[in-house]
Amino acid sequence: MDIEKILILVAILATFGLTIGALITLIFKEGLIEVDPRRNWVIKNIWTGIPRALDPGTHLIIPGWEEKLMEVTLENEPSDPRNAKVITGDAVEIEVDYVIFHQEVVNAVMAATVIDYKKRTNLIEKRIVAYFQNEFSGHSLEEFFTGDELKKTLDKDILKTIEDNINGLLVSDVKNVWGIMVEIQIENLRLPDKAREVAEEAATAEKEGKRIAVKAKSAGVAPELVVWGDIAYDVARAIVGGLKK
Repeated sequence: MDIEKILILVAILATFGLTIGALITLIFKEGLIEVDPRRNWVIKNIWTGIPRALDPGTHLIIPGWEEKLMEVTLENEPSDPRNAKVITGDAVEIEVDYVIFHQEVVNAVMAATVIDYKKRTNLIEKRIVAYFQNEFSGHSLEEFFTGDELKKTLDKDILKTIEDNINGLLVSDVKNVWGIMVEIQIENLRLPDKAREVAEEAATAEKEGKRIAVKAKSAGVAPELVVWGDIAYDVARAIVGGLKK
Protein backbone atom coordinates (compact mmCIF):
# COMPACT_ATOMS: atom_id res chain seq x y z
CA MET A 1 0.00 0.00 0.00
CA ASP A 2 1.53 3.27 -1.08
CA ILE A 3 1.65 6.41 1.03
CA GLU A 4 -1.17 8.12 -0.87
CA LYS A 5 -3.65 5.34 -0.09
CA ILE A 6 -2.60 5.37 3.55
CA LEU A 7 -3.25 9.11 3.79
CA ILE A 8 -6.67 8.73 2.17
CA LEU A 9 -7.57 5.95 4.62
CA VAL A 10 -6.40 8.06 7.56
CA ALA A 11 -8.47 10.99 6.31
CA ILE A 12 -11.55 8.80 5.95
CA LEU A 13 -11.09 7.34 9.44
CA ALA A 14 -10.53 10.81 10.92
CA THR A 15 -13.65 12.17 9.21
CA PHE A 16 -15.65 9.18 10.42
CA GLY A 17 -14.29 9.63 13.94
CA LEU A 18 -15.11 13.34 13.94
CA THR A 19 -18.61 12.61 12.68
CA ILE A 20 -19.21 10.01 15.37
CA GLY A 21 -17.80 12.36 17.97
CA ALA A 22 -20.07 15.15 16.81
CA LEU A 23 -23.09 12.86 16.91
CA ILE A 24 -22.23 11.68 20.42
CA THR A 25 -21.73 15.30 21.53
CA LEU A 26 -25.06 16.25 19.97
CA ILE A 27 -26.85 13.36 21.63
CA PHE A 28 -25.49 14.21 25.05
CA LYS A 29 -26.01 17.92 24.59
CA GLU A 30 -29.51 17.82 23.13
CA GLY A 31 -30.70 14.41 24.23
CA LEU A 32 -29.70 14.33 27.88
CA ILE A 33 -32.65 15.32 30.05
CA GLU A 34 -32.62 15.80 33.82
CA VAL A 35 -36.16 15.55 35.20
CA ASP A 36 -36.85 17.24 38.54
CA PRO A 37 -38.73 15.12 41.16
CA ARG A 38 -41.60 17.64 41.04
CA ARG A 39 -41.81 17.56 37.23
CA ASN A 40 -42.42 15.33 34.20
CA TRP A 41 -41.02 15.88 30.74
CA VAL A 42 -43.36 14.84 27.93
CA ILE A 43 -41.59 13.80 24.71
CA LYS A 44 -42.85 12.54 21.35
CA ASN A 45 -41.57 10.00 18.86
CA ILE A 46 -41.14 12.03 15.65
CA TRP A 47 -41.89 9.09 13.37
CA THR A 48 -44.89 7.55 15.14
CA GLY A 49 -46.21 10.69 16.85
CA ILE A 50 -46.68 8.75 20.10
CA PRO A 51 -45.94 10.81 23.25
CA ARG A 52 -44.63 9.53 26.56
CA ALA A 53 -43.69 11.01 29.92
CA LEU A 54 -40.24 10.87 31.46
CA ASP A 55 -40.33 10.28 35.20
CA PRO A 56 -37.96 12.09 37.58
CA GLY A 57 -34.33 11.15 36.96
CA THR A 58 -31.76 11.23 34.12
CA HIS A 59 -32.84 10.26 30.60
CA LEU A 60 -31.19 10.11 27.19
CA ILE A 61 -33.24 10.55 24.02
CA ILE A 62 -32.02 10.42 20.43
CA PRO A 63 -32.34 13.76 18.57
CA GLY A 64 -34.07 13.24 15.25
CA TRP A 65 -35.96 10.28 16.70
CA GLU A 66 -37.67 11.85 19.68
CA GLU A 67 -38.35 15.49 20.60
CA LYS A 68 -39.30 17.40 23.73
CA LEU A 69 -42.90 18.62 23.95
CA MET A 70 -43.54 20.09 27.38
CA GLU A 71 -42.28 20.15 30.95
CA VAL A 72 -45.20 19.57 33.30
CA THR A 73 -45.37 20.32 37.02
CA LEU A 74 -46.67 17.65 39.39
CA GLU A 75 -47.18 20.06 42.29
CA ASN A 76 -50.55 21.13 43.64
CA GLU A 77 -51.53 24.55 42.27
CA PRO A 78 -54.36 25.95 44.46
CA SER A 79 -55.84 29.33 43.55
CA ASP A 80 -58.48 31.85 44.54
CA PRO A 81 -60.19 32.86 41.26
CA ARG A 82 -62.37 35.93 40.94
CA ASN A 83 -66.04 35.40 41.76
CA ALA A 84 -68.07 33.57 39.14
CA LYS A 85 -71.05 35.61 37.89
CA VAL A 86 -74.11 33.45 37.22
CA ILE A 87 -77.84 33.90 36.58
CA THR A 88 -80.36 32.03 38.73
CA GLY A 89 -83.49 30.38 37.35
CA ASP A 90 -85.52 33.51 38.22
CA ALA A 91 -83.10 35.77 36.31
CA VAL A 92 -81.17 37.20 39.29
CA GLU A 93 -77.43 37.74 38.83
CA ILE A 94 -75.33 36.60 41.77
CA GLU A 95 -71.62 36.00 42.33
CA VAL A 96 -70.20 32.73 43.60
CA ASP A 97 -67.13 33.12 45.80
CA TYR A 98 -65.13 29.88 45.49
CA VAL A 99 -61.58 28.52 45.72
CA ILE A 100 -59.70 25.85 43.80
CA PHE A 101 -58.00 24.05 46.66
CA HIS A 102 -56.67 21.15 44.57
CA GLN A 103 -55.28 21.38 41.03
CA GLU A 104 -52.70 18.73 40.25
CA VAL A 105 -51.54 16.96 37.08
CA VAL A 106 -52.15 13.22 37.36
CA ASN A 107 -51.48 12.33 33.72
CA ALA A 108 -48.67 14.41 32.22
CA VAL A 109 -49.20 13.14 28.66
CA MET A 110 -52.86 14.18 28.65
CA ALA A 111 -52.09 17.56 30.21
CA ALA A 112 -49.41 18.32 27.61
CA THR A 113 -51.23 17.08 24.50
CA VAL A 114 -55.00 17.36 24.98
CA ILE A 115 -55.10 21.05 25.97
CA ASP A 116 -52.84 24.09 25.84
CA TYR A 117 -51.00 23.28 29.07
CA LYS A 118 -49.75 26.84 29.58
CA LYS A 119 -53.36 28.07 29.66
CA ARG A 120 -54.58 25.24 31.92
CA THR A 121 -55.74 27.42 34.83
CA ASN A 122 -57.72 29.77 32.60
CA LEU A 123 -59.34 26.84 30.76
CA ILE A 124 -60.23 25.14 34.05
CA GLU A 125 -61.77 28.32 35.50
CA LYS A 126 -63.90 28.82 32.37
CA ARG A 127 -65.20 25.27 32.66
CA ILE A 128 -65.99 25.74 36.37
CA VAL A 129 -67.97 28.93 35.65
CA ALA A 130 -69.95 27.04 32.98
CA TYR A 131 -70.72 24.31 35.52
CA PHE A 132 -71.84 26.92 38.07
CA GLN A 133 -74.15 28.53 35.53
CA ASN A 134 -75.74 25.20 34.69
CA GLU A 135 -76.30 24.39 38.37
CA PHE A 136 -77.62 27.79 39.48
CA SER A 137 -79.95 28.16 36.49
CA GLY A 138 -81.97 25.27 37.90
CA HIS A 139 -82.77 27.14 41.14
CA SER A 140 -84.48 30.38 42.09
CA LEU A 141 -82.67 32.81 44.39
CA GLU A 142 -85.09 32.00 47.22
CA GLU A 143 -83.98 28.35 47.23
CA PHE A 144 -80.51 29.30 48.39
CA PHE A 145 -81.78 30.68 51.70
CA THR A 146 -83.45 29.16 54.71
CA GLY A 147 -85.31 30.62 57.70
CA ASP A 148 -88.33 32.88 58.10
CA GLU A 149 -88.92 36.12 56.22
CA LEU A 150 -87.22 38.28 58.84
CA LYS A 151 -84.14 36.17 59.29
CA LYS A 152 -82.72 34.22 56.37
CA THR A 153 -79.37 32.49 56.09
CA LEU A 154 -77.60 30.70 53.28
CA ASP A 155 -78.72 27.12 52.84
CA LYS A 156 -75.40 25.28 53.20
CA ASP A 157 -76.95 21.97 52.15
CA ILE A 158 -77.90 23.11 48.66
CA LEU A 159 -74.49 24.76 48.21
CA LYS A 160 -72.79 21.51 49.27
CA THR A 161 -74.89 19.59 46.75
CA ILE A 162 -73.86 21.98 43.96
CA GLU A 163 -70.24 21.77 45.09
CA ASP A 164 -70.33 17.95 45.00
CA ASN A 165 -71.97 17.96 41.55
CA ILE A 166 -69.28 20.24 40.15
CA ASN A 167 -66.45 18.23 41.68
CA GLY A 168 -67.96 15.14 40.09
CA LEU A 169 -67.96 16.86 36.68
CA LEU A 170 -64.36 17.95 37.21
CA VAL A 171 -63.41 14.29 37.63
CA SER A 172 -65.25 13.06 34.54
CA ASP A 173 -64.52 16.01 32.23
CA VAL A 174 -61.17 17.36 33.44
CA LYS A 175 -59.27 14.64 35.32
CA ASN A 176 -60.29 11.82 32.98
CA VAL A 177 -59.89 13.88 29.80
CA TRP A 178 -57.25 16.53 30.53
CA GLY A 179 -55.23 14.59 33.09
CA ILE A 180 -55.61 17.25 35.80
CA MET A 181 -57.31 16.60 39.14
CA VAL A 182 -59.33 19.64 40.24
CA GLU A 183 -61.47 20.19 43.35
CA ILE A 184 -63.34 23.34 44.34
CA GLN A 185 -65.04 24.65 47.46
CA ILE A 186 -67.82 27.25 47.56
CA GLU A 187 -67.06 29.94 50.13
CA ASN A 188 -70.07 32.26 49.83
CA LEU A 189 -72.67 33.86 47.59
CA ARG A 190 -72.59 37.57 46.86
CA LEU A 191 -76.07 39.00 46.31
CA PRO A 192 -76.88 41.89 43.96
CA ASP A 193 -77.27 45.33 45.59
CA LYS A 194 -81.08 45.20 45.52
CA ALA A 195 -81.20 41.81 47.22
CA ARG A 196 -78.80 43.01 49.91
CA GLU A 197 -81.02 46.06 50.53
CA VAL A 198 -84.03 43.79 51.03
CA ALA A 199 -82.06 41.64 53.46
CA GLU A 200 -80.94 44.71 55.41
CA GLU A 201 -84.52 46.01 55.53
CA ALA A 202 -85.68 42.65 56.85
CA ALA A 203 -83.03 42.73 59.57
CA THR A 204 -84.06 46.29 60.52
CA ALA A 205 -87.71 45.23 60.62
CA GLU A 206 -86.85 42.33 62.90
CA LYS A 207 -85.03 44.64 65.34
CA GLU A 208 -87.91 47.13 65.29
CA GLY A 209 -90.41 44.35 65.91
CA LYS A 210 -88.46 43.20 68.95
CA ARG A 211 -88.25 46.79 70.28
CA ILE A 212 -92.03 47.23 70.00
CA ALA A 213 -92.68 43.86 71.66
CA VAL A 214 -90.45 44.74 74.63
CA LYS A 215 -92.01 48.19 74.97
CA ALA A 216 -95.55 46.76 74.82
CA LYS A 217 -94.75 44.14 77.43
CA SER A 218 -93.32 46.78 79.79
CA ALA A 219 -96.41 48.98 79.34
CA GLY A 220 -98.80 46.07 79.61
CA VAL A 221 -100.53 46.91 76.30
CA ALA A 222 -100.88 45.30 72.90
CA PRO A 223 -97.98 45.86 70.45
CA GLU A 224 -100.43 47.51 67.99
CA LEU A 225 -101.11 50.28 70.53
CA VAL A 226 -97.40 50.96 70.85
CA VAL A 227 -97.11 51.30 67.08
CA TRP A 228 -100.02 53.76 66.91
CA GLY A 229 -98.62 55.62 69.90
CA ASP A 230 -95.26 56.02 68.16
CA ILE A 231 -97.00 57.27 65.03
CA ALA A 232 -99.09 59.79 67.02
CA TYR A 233 -95.97 61.00 68.82
CA ASP A 234 -94.10 61.51 65.51
CA VAL A 235 -97.08 63.42 64.03
CA ALA A 236 -97.43 65.64 67.13
CA ARG A 237 -93.73 66.40 67.12
CA ALA A 238 -93.90 67.38 63.48
CA ILE A 239 -96.82 69.73 64.11
CA VAL A 240 -95.11 71.40 67.05
CA GLY A 241 -91.97 71.81 65.03
CA GLY A 242 -93.98 73.47 62.27
CA LEU A 243 -95.65 75.93 64.71
CA LYS A 244 -92.28 76.96 66.15
CA LYS A 245 -91.13 77.95 62.70
